[in-house]
Amino acid sequence: MLATDRPIGFKEARDQPRTTDYPFTLIEIRFNKDGVGQGKMSFFTKITMSKDKQTMELENYDIEPVRLTEVRIEK
Repeated sequence: MLATDRPIGFKEARDQPRTTDYPFTLIEIRFNKDGVGQGKMSFFTKITMSKDKQTMELENYDIEPVRLTEVRIEK
């Protein structure tokens, strides 16, 4: 699993649209024993902590993210 900030351009930073509330890109890939993987990627993800501060909560992650197929480890 990889979470990273996403680039926010000058116009977006200046205009402050709702997308600035979603500053992260999240990528999850699971590999099999042969090194071939599948996963999903979510742009514009808002990450918050649960009330008990034990779990990260990802808003809208269950809504059809970008599917990653046939991901391979390059040597």
